[in-house]
Amino acid sequence: MVTSTVSQAHTTADVLIELQVPAATQIEIIRAWVSPDTGLTDDIQEIEFYLNDAVSTGGTSGNERKIQGIGDANASTVALITNPTQGATPFTLLSDGFHLQQGWLYLPMEDERIRVAGGTATDNFGMKLAAAPAASITISYGIVWGEIG
Repeated sequence: MVTSTVSQAHTTADVLIELQVPAATQIEIIRAWVSPDTGLTDDIQEIEFYLNDAVSTGGTSGNERKIQGIGDANASTVALITNPTQGATPFTLLSDGFHLQQGWLYLPMEDERIRVAGGTATDNFGMKLAAAPAASITISYGIVWGEIG
C-alpha cells in the first residue's frame, strides 16, 4: 500500500491529487479523505473522483510513501496544488458532498474498490473539488492505494 497526503489552501475548483498509473501496473483505491485544517466555514463542498486520458499539468509532484508491502512504489503521483489545468475531458467516477467542518472519508468495502489499469486510455485517476468553495479553505487530503502487478 502507498499513500500521498497534502495540506493546502484552495479558492477554486482544483484537482487535489492525480495518480498517473504506469503501464503494466494496476492500482486499487483503498481509502481517500479530506480533513479540515483552519478557518473553515459552515458550508458544504462537492468532491469528485475522475479518470482521464491526459495528464493534468501545472502541479507540483507529491511524495509517495510506502506503508506496507515489498518493492518500490510504482505509480507516479502528482499533487496538483498550484492552479493546475486538468487534461482532456475527465470521466466522473464518483461525485459526493461533505460538510467542510466534518471532513470526508471514502472507505469502500473490498469488492467495491475502484481499480485503474495503467497503459490504458484512462490511466490517470484523480480527486478534485468539483466546485469552487464559497471562501478560501485550507484542507488536508490524501489517497491510499494498493499496487497490483
